[in-house]
Amino acid sequence: MIIEVDGSTYNIVIQSSSKGIAIGGYKNQMIHLHVPYTVPTAELYAYIRANSRLIKNYITQVDSEQQIGSFQIFDTTFPLIIKSQLPNPYLHQERIYTSAYPNHKKAIDNLQLSLLLQQLTLQISIWEEHLNTLLSEIKIRKLKTNYFTVCTRDKRITFSSDLIQKSIGFISFICGEAVMCLVHIDAQERTRLLDRFVKDWKQYKKIVSYEREHTY
Repeated sequence: MIIEVDGSTYNIVIQSSSKGIAIGGYKNQMIHLHVPYTVPTAELYAYIRANSRLIKNYITQVDSEQQIGSFQIFDTTFPLIIKSQLPNPYLHQERIYTSAYPNHKKAIDNLQLSLLLQQLTLQISIWEEHLNTLLSEIKIRKLKTNYFTVCTRDKRITFSSDLIQKSIGFISFICGEAVMCLVHIDAQERTRLLDRFVKDWKQYKKIVSYEREHTY
């Protein structure tokens, strides 16, 4: 059923399982509302008018998001969503959100580094909780032979920018190795922790060993 209220068009989707009226989406200049079959027409119109500001805000948010391509990072190609006035880019539910399309190399590099730093911060915070420790600083730069270096005195870890093209699982493994190295976890305990917290960590370790043997 399609109705018009105060200049806006609504597609009313009657649902037997709905407990209340809910916004189901906005497409082709039409607002989709999920409505229980028990709701009288007068109550539906009253809901729309009473929640007009909420509905307009929803439309504004949807209009401000636009998928305009894809972006390669973390050994995956993610949909790229442009969202106006977004202060910082982020990765969420297999999508990358950013305020502007990265149309030159510097912009691409900056977006990759920003997303990598966010991922490292997330993974490090998980390992900090596992090991009951706190780092003072995380840095990213080009490293010649390793994916990380540690400074135990300053409790700082520096990660290789090459992690930009590694999978999130691999990054989780590297972060675990780095934090355990920083706090001097012995080999037996490292194995136990990796078995518990990192899926396929043995495969990631083989990749690191192979790269060291054939690259350097």
